[in-house]
Amino acid sequence: MAGAPRVHQRFWFHRRQISGVPHEDGSSIDLDGIARRYALPAGSALLKVDIEGDEWSLFQRTSRAALR
Repeated sequence: MAGAPRVHQRFWFHRRQISGVPHEDGSSIDLDGIARRYALPAGSALLKVDIEGDEWSLFQRTSRAALR
């Protein structure tokens, strides 16, 4: 997917791999990294994740703070 289906000021699309353990070369990011990057208040964001069965390992490696 090259981008979001439509442009909206409150939607951000980044074509980047989300992983439980980010790659050192910067090609992927974990949920803790996303939380740090955007510094959003708790309960203010919605994240859609579909990574072919790897969702559970991603969430297991994510801090509670990032999931709030």
